[in-house]
Amino acid sequence: MKAIIFPLVLCLGWTLQSNAQLQEGLNSSTVNILTGQEKYEVNAVIWLPPNYNPSKKYPLLIYGHGSGQAGPDLSKLYEDGLPAVLKEGFRPPEDCVIICPQRSSYGVLPEWLPGILDDAVKRFSIDPTRIYLTGTSAGGMMCYGSQLNISPNLAKRIAAICVLSGATQDIHQANLAWWSVSKTPVWAIVGGEDQSYVRQNIILINSLNQLIHGIAKISIRPGIGHGGWKDVYNGSFTEDGKNFWSWLFQFRLGKDPLVTIRPPHRILMKAVDSQVYSTDVTRDYDPMPGDTLVIPTGIRSFLLRNFRGVAGKPVVIVPADQGWLGGYGPFSGNITYAQHFKVVGFHIDGAGITNFGLVIGAQASDFEVAQCEIRNTHSIGLCAKQNPDASYPGGSWPGFAMRNVSLHDITVRNTGTEGFYIGYTFDVIKPLASPLISVDIYNIRIDSTGWDGLQLSNCQGVRMHDVDIRHYGLKDERGQRAGLLIGGMVTVRDQVSRVQVIDGTGAGLQIFGRGLMRLSGFTLTNVAKSWQESAVFVNDYADFGYGLPPLQLEFSKFRIDGSSGHALMVVNGNHSMKPGKVEQFAFQHTGSGISDDVDQLQGTGEKP
Repeated sequence: MKAIIFPLVLCLGWTLQSNAQLQEGLNSSTVNILTGQEKYEVNAVIWLPPNYNPSKKYPLLIYGHGSGQAGPDLSKLYEDGLPAVLKEGFRPPEDCVIICPQRSSYGVLPEWLPGILDDAVKRFSIDPTRIYLTGTSAGGMMCYGSQLNISPNLAKRIAAICVLSGATQDIHQANLAWWSVSKTPVWAIVGGEDQSYVRQNIILINSLNQLIHGIAKISIRPGIGHGGWKDVYNGSFTEDGKNFWSWLFQFRLGKDPLVTIRPPHRILMKAVDSQVYSTDVTRDYDPMPGDTLVIPTGIRSFLLRNFRGVAGKPVVIVPADQGWLGGYGPFSGNITYAQHFKVVGFHIDGAGITNFGLVIGAQASDFEVAQCEIRNTHSIGLCAKQNPDASYPGGSWPGFAMRNVSLHDITVRNTGTEGFYIGYTFDVIKPLASPLISVDIYNIRIDSTGWDGLQLSNCQGVRMHDVDIRHYGLKDERGQRAGLLIGGMVTVRDQVSRVQVIDGTGAGLQIFGRGLMRLSGFTLTNVAKSWQESAVFVNDYADFGYGLPPLQLEFSKFRIDGSSGHALMVVNGNHSMKPGKVEQFAFQHTGSGISDDVDQLQGTGEKP
């Protein structure tokens, strides 16, 4: 068994020496490479099958090495991976041509592939429908980049890819749609102890499977770190009855045996010890866009992490029936690291001990919560926010935002603190907290909260209507007793309308937001019962770095009946508010009238 080492020359493209120069045995050499004005050396190992016959067509496999095998010393390629098993005498189960180029640093560039392919097909007898890529570690950049970094034309030339602990950080994920054009199957194999690479590859593989079901698979090998690749290339490692070679060589252009289309599924999730707990829903249940996850009722809690639908086809999360669930201390429902999903129809009872009835947190976006009832929580009824994380740039602004959030037809009753807690409430911090962007809130009923009824903070582009808040601020804690709080860094899209707030200790409406606030159709009754609290209280907060415009009011059709202090108090503490207008603002049974030297007041005053 002999492998042939053969120099590759790149001069604004690859050039292979003629087949006539091939010699049996192991041969190595170095050659000059010129790309633009830069010169460096590249070596390569070439495997030709025994009795190579130019009249026969052979599969072509290109191997990308890890960073530890980079450099001018060609012998480093034999330390691990595919060249190592070839040197040790392994013969591929099917005759094929294998090219293993060596780069001077890190890994083989995907930009080299078009030239390698063109010249390999020209110089060797290659079946153009059976061209494959594989790589280890840094070689993943070459493999994944073939689909995402160069062009769809290159991507469509590859029949299949198998990547071992592949690096993903330098690939252009903005080009993921190209993969749905090429439909190139990919198998990612990662050691379970190789945590950073496990995470990288899970994210990419999940994203690919959202484009086209079954196009990608991932295998996590328990007890293996960043290595152990010989067992894959010599065929020892198998999964589902296939090893590296049998899986790879089953594909040829024009055949997609992995790709399947199926109708949406209802997936019943499993409860253990009265809890549904999945830190990787994609791994555990493999939901596709449009599928429905069914949560059994009667359990104490559910936690769902790492899944996604697509726009127009969310993953839907529903209870099995109209029964109740809840009562676990930290939360009754918890969803993170998920995109394009819908939560609908839940009845959650915190039994007085649950801190969060339903919390939607880290890296969640494009979601809807509807037709739910939450009651009896020790703390918050419904919470949606992302805390900033300096250790993870993608977890803060501008790296991430929770976008396209819809909360509607929801009832929350009897909470220890806030009824709704939407958006991160913050001081001036770095990194900046990720905002919620484009938020719709409507058909909401909140009754009996220890603190604020409905609190918004760091939400940009809010549209809200048909909200009813009653019996709020029951604990009468200063700074925590507003009916509706439109807090710091909140901006309004369109307007907030048809809001009723009844019976509470703090302000019925409190505003610390930014931009133009169009509010209309508010009825505040028996609010601000604590000493000197105003029915409506407005103050301007400085922009914390989001570039939001100054606060400006545009109020109309307000009816105030009962407050300890002012009907309307506008403080403008930072003197940054723009003049707006307040009209049709009627009030009675208040301790004081209107204190506002910022806005135009038109047709306001006590009711006759």
